[in-house]
Amino acid sequence: MALEDYVPVIISLISFYWITQVARFFAKNTENLAKLALVVIASAGLLKATEKLIWAVTSEEVLWMRSSLFILNSVGFTFMAWIVWYAQKNSQSENGGIWRVPIALVASILALVSYAAFMLPGRTWFFIALAAASIANITMIFFLVKQSIKLKVPISVGLYVLYFVVILSMVFLSKSPSATTHFEWIKQAANTLAAIIFAVASWNLLLRAKSNRAAPH
Repeated sequence: MALEDYVPVIISLISFYWITQVARFFAKNTENLAKLALVVIASAGLLKATEKLIWAVTSEEVLWMRSSLFILNSVGFTFMAWIVWYAQKNSQSENGGIWRVPIALVASILALVSYAAFMLPGRTWFFIALAAASIANITMIFFLVKQSIKLKVPISVGLYVLYFVVILSMVFLSKSPSATTHFEWIKQAANTLAAIIFAVASWNLLLRAKSNRAAPH
């Protein structure tokens, strides 16, 4: 089961790469920010999967690896949401124009999480990071749906909406007190299913973006 956790990580990373390629068709200056976003998101997923593997082998939790998931995802998803939105503007301004806002947003998130971690009791910092990652993810999905509508890719619209529904169901599953192996496999299957849905939606969006670019104007 621990090794299978790498599967949705790899699928999701490929999907995000496809999304960055879509963005480059409309705004080439998204490339460097996209590379940074991919590194951050890949780090989040690999750390989580590796921590789960370590726990399965040694029964020892590596808390910093587990805790880094939502912190890194809040950063990576913020970058991705901004990239998709920026590309929809079809902007070709100087690189500084694409960096200022996402860097300011990420700095604010990290500052707030750091303050909560050192100054506030309990796991307040965790819930702030979770909220930031969730908001950024929802925002990214919204802009992807909008882009799919703009490019007239109904299958991607439907699949991105379905992806959002599956993600919501996973939130409810994560709150269940059950910790049986069977239930863990259900959660893992849902996670993999969500990654596949997201990948198919992103691939179809990329195909349409490519065909539109190749079409004579």
